[in-house]
Amino acid sequence: MGNNRQSEQRGLGLAALVFGTGMILFDSLTGTFNARMGNIPRIVLYAPLTILSVWGMMQILTNAIPETLGGRMSPGINRHTFHLPREGRFFLLMMVLIFVAAMMGRSNMLMLVFSMMVGPFVINGWITFMMLQRLKVKRELPKMVMAGSTFSVEVHVHNTRWVIPSFLLTAKDTIKSKEEVLRPEILFARIPSGQERHTPYQLQLANRGMYYLGPLEVTT
Repeated sequence: MGNNRQSEQRGLGLAALVFGTGMILFDSLTGTFNARMGNIPRIVLYAPLTILSVWGMMQILTNAIPETLGGRMSPGINRHTFHLPREGRFFLLMMVLIFVAAMMGRSNMLMLVFSMMVGPFVINGWITFMMLQRLKVKRELPKMVMAGSTFSVEVHVHNTRWVIPSFLLTAKDTIKSKEEVLRPEILFARIPSGQERHTPYQLQLANRGMYYLGPLEVTT
């Protein structure tokens, strides 16, 4: 499951990098955008293409780093990944098709529609990334657990930012053993800036033995 997701993110990052840098190189070699749009519209178009290229490179580098060393998270590595849902993929495909149609048909109206679609797409990604920055997450475990009994695990999320609150955060934990894998989830509706929220989830382990917790992921 994790390897498939990392491969999907690397493929999406590679596609973004190739598309963004390819369009910039194409215009640099042929001057197509400059001839049809002028300097100022071309600069406006270069901005989202550059952001798309940088994001694609970040996805490739982030998912190329080994996630664990000796069974533990590598020290000093703060992993942020971006997963585009099905609706986002269709939206991105529509943007690409509209852009190609605008360039081939020399349609200013289609180029305007493309620009209006790119803006919210980039801003939404930036806001989502900002809401996940500077979050401190920890869990509190009970001192003793018995097989077959229900116990609670407290998850604490601290928003250390001064201004920006976080909305609709989902904390996803993983509990593994030789016999079973559990993936509980908790939803935090809102965490104001500079404040902390904590919510428990309940577990019931069916077997005795060693259980490994983590990684604990926070998504929005």
